[in-house]
Amino acid sequence: NKRVENNSEGNPSMNRSSLAVTLANNDYVYLLCGPATNSLGEFHGVFRSTDEGESFSNRATTPNILGRSSTGNDGEDQESYDLAIEASPTNANYVLTGGIALWRSSNGGITYTYVNPSSYYHGDIHDIVYHPLNNNIVFMCSDGGLYRSNDNGINWYHLNQNLQVTQY
Repeated sequence: NKRVENNSEGNPSMNRSSLAVTLANNDYVYLLCGPATNSLGEFHGVFRSTDEGESFSNRATTPNILGRSSTGNDGEDQESYDLAIEASPTNANYVLTGGIALWRSSNGGITYTYVNPSSYYHGDIHDIVYHPLNNNIVFMCSDGGLYRSNDNGINWYHLNQNLQVTQY
């Protein structure tokens, strides 16, 4: 993941974005765009490039995958605090996004499925990354520590045993 702190797609209302690339197709670049600071509920979308980032097309602006609601029908976000996107190294259309909660897409960012935290993870997701030697393992870091998925981001297990993790 690489964070971009500049305006995205020429839209000055987008303050922060996060990028993901995939080894499955070097031409694909994903861009998750949050709203401008203090502009709650303006999820600007997930964009995808199929030409190494020369141009981007909007894949989705709904549901609000940056919010708290499992349906994506809220106006909340924390993009200035947590924003993450990762693309599978073996399937260019499989994308995981994180903000307050985790969402996944299996069709290149067109539609999203909410990943229920009861699969166990803590919200406020700051980064998501695939294991470099095992493409089914994904790591996620959030305000609650470090988590691991052995099934491509569907179920999560905490790796926080004996860690003193706190948030003030």
